[in-house]
Amino acid sequence: MSRTIENPYENFIALSRYARWISEENRRETWGETVDRYFDFMLSHLEKNHNYKPSDEEKSIIVKKLNVSVNVYFTAIIYDKEVYSEEGNELLQSFKNKEKVVVVGIAKPNYFIEKVKNDKDHIKVYPDHHNFTDAEIAELNNWSKTHPIITTEKDYVRLKGKIKQNLYYLPIKIKFLENEFSFTNKIKKYVESSARNSSLFKK
Repeated sequence: MSRTIENPYENFIALSRYARWISEENRRETWGETVDRYFDFMLSHLEKNHNYKPSDEEKSIIVKKLNVSVNVYFTAIIYDKEVYSEEGNELLQSFKNKEKVVVVGIAKPNYFIEKVKNDKDHIKVYPDHHNFTDAEIAELNNWSKTHPIITTEKDYVRLKGKIKQNLYYLPIKIKFLENEFSFTNKIKKYVESSARNSSLFKK
């Protein structure tokens, strides 16, 4: 799959309406990255919410529709079993039982909220790609004096250094539905064959 769309108008629509802003890299997603994200989300959604995994036949149909000449690997997004902060990490299951503030600024916040919350928590939902105002930062700093704050990894990047204490995040991981060894082996062989990187494997 091409990582961009050749038609300038179609490429503009894709960038302006569908591509997410990657704040860490100061750019929007490429078309290929957008497709990958949607594809991963749909597979994860099917597995988590409907306990459904596409059959090999269905995967073959998807691969044919993608019309690519490279191997396609099916993955899902899962949450880590631990939460992290500058002070250290803690098991999610024990952290979940604490009274806390849940801060989330992503497009689909419900699954994250359900993953971390309990009935005593204070939930604060913001728009996707939200830039926190000084007033919002001040409010969260007041909360952090008496409650831990849990947020997404993306929002943690925005809040780190502004929230002075008790700031935690729950990262996501990629889970291979199959053929993880094959993927890892291909990457390893590519790195070994690269003249620039081959020295890493000679040490």
